[in-house]
Amino acid sequence: MTAIGEIIQRMHEKLLSYEGYQRALVEKYWEDIVGSVAKRHSRPRQISDSILYVRGDRSVWNQSLLMENRRVIENINRHFPRKIVADLNFQMGNEV
Repeated sequence: MTAIGEIIQRMHEKLLSYEGYQRALVEKYWEDIVGSVAKRHSRPRQISDSILYVRGDRSVWNQSLLMENRRVIENINRHFPRKIVADLNFQMGNEV
């Protein structure tokens, strides 16, 4: 790897330790993680202590994603070099 490539890799690894950066990347890939329909009804809000807080606009969407909990977590973590999310927490809200 070139020197610049190594620097970029180290910077990326350091940024991955920040929960705000992790959440931004999860939001970027959210449609790929949950699908286009669920994306319109849910939004990742925060990551804290390996828990992703997701806001859904209706309880049915929160319930649907809760039933797919393991698949959603696996889809999130496959976008990262290490596991960043271990659990999901669903909240209701209109600002999706």
